[in-house]
Amino acid sequence: MYEELYNVGMPIRREVLGDEYVDKSLASAEQDELRQALQQAVTALGWGATWSRKGLDLKTRSLITVAMLIALNRPRELETHLRGALNNGVTDAELRELLLHAGCYCGWPAASCFAGRQSEPEQSPAPEAPIHRPHQMRLLRWRLFDDLEGHARMHERPHKRHLRQPPQYPPRRA
Repeated sequence: MYEELYNVGMPIRREVLGDEYVDKSLASAEQDELRQALQQAVTALGWGATWSRKGLDLKTRSLITVAMLIALNRPRELETHLRGALNNGVTDAELRELLLHAGCYCGWPAASCFAGRQSEPEQSPAPEAPIHRPHQMRLLRWRLFDDLEGHARMHERPHKRHLRQPPQYPPRRA
């Protein structure tokens, strides 16, 4: 059964993340038994048993995955799955709304962790994204967070020191 799930999961993993990314991930695990076992488990259980289910389409699963990675504050995996989401047809506008929504429920630092990321993850191979180039990830980040910053400025509160000023009383009469 495990091998069957692996065989079901591998084409889905390749479709979402790209052949180049999956090949690099598998190649990097060749020398280490633990990493090989993890790659097999991720492919069989994550992609084969979960992503292959019929209840949700790949686009919806990508949106849910991105939201969970924001909530868990996993920027390395977030970058990979953002590209996967774009490969699955998620639009810039949908990602912007997801990030705004996640900011409300997960906290703004968790949602904005994407803004501070470099265009390429440093230690993990980048997924093949036929519809994106590295500079397009930067442009996407700008589009998403320009709107986020404008939205945040709209709702800024006055600085706290303005709230702590002592009341002004009229001068005493002699």
